[in-house]
Amino acid sequence: MANSPILIREQRYHQIKAVLARLRLDSSARLVVLVDKDGQQIAVHGELGELDTTSLASLVAGNVAATGGMAKLIGEREFPTLSHEGERESIHISVIGRVLLVVVFDDRLSLGLVKLRSKQISQELALAFDMIAPEGYGEIIGGSQRIHDYDLLLKRLREHHLPEESFQWYLDLRRYGSVPHSGFGMGLERTVAWICGTEHIREVIPFPRMIYRVYP
Repeated sequence: MANSPILIREQRYHQIKAVLARLRLDSSARLVVLVDKDGQQIAVHGELGELDTTSLASLVAGNVAATGGMAKLIGEREFPTLSHEGERESIHISVIGRVLLVVVFDDRLSLGLVKLRSKQISQELALAFDMIAPEGYGEIIGGSQRIHDYDLLLKRLREHHLPEESFQWYLDLRRYGSVPHSGFGMGLERTVAWICGTEHIREVIPFPRMIYRVYP
C-alpha cells in the first residue's frame, strides 16, 4: 500500500488546484507544484516559463528521500520542510504525508512568508486526499471537511434538488449549533473486501441494508 499510486477524483483535483492558486496569490510566488514522494507531478499552478516541472518533481522527490536518510541518522523520522535559497530564485518544500508541496519564489519574497503561507495551506491539502486500495477496490479511507452551517447545508440540498425530509436527521445535527469539523473515515466493508479479495462488497456487509429505509 505504501507504494500504490495516488488517485485523485476530478472534484478533488479542482479543489487542490484552487488551494495551490490561493497559495500562489497569498505568497506572490512564481510557481507552486504538488508532487508525490515517487516524483510524479500531481498539480501545478503559476508561471512555468522554460522550467521543466516533470524534472523538478523528480529532483524534489530525490532531495526529500536523501534528506530523509540524514534525518534518521539524528533520530528524526523526516524533515517536514526543506529550503534552498539562490541568488535570485529559491525553493521551499513542505512534506505533507505522501505528497510534497513545492514553492518557487524570487528574491522579492522572504522565506519566512513562504513558510507561513505553505504551513497554512498544508493543513487544507491534507484534507483533500483519499486512500485508494489497489486492484480496483476503490476508496477505503476518505477525508473531508463537513458543512457545519445549517443554512448552507439546506442551500446545498436545494441546489441539488434533494428531498429535505430524507435529510432531517442530518439537518438536526446542525440545527442547534455545530462547529467546523473534519476528519478521516474508513469504509469497513470495502477494506474487508479488499483484504479478503471478495468479488462484491455485499459478501462482507454484516447487516442488511434496505434502500427505502433510513431509520432503524
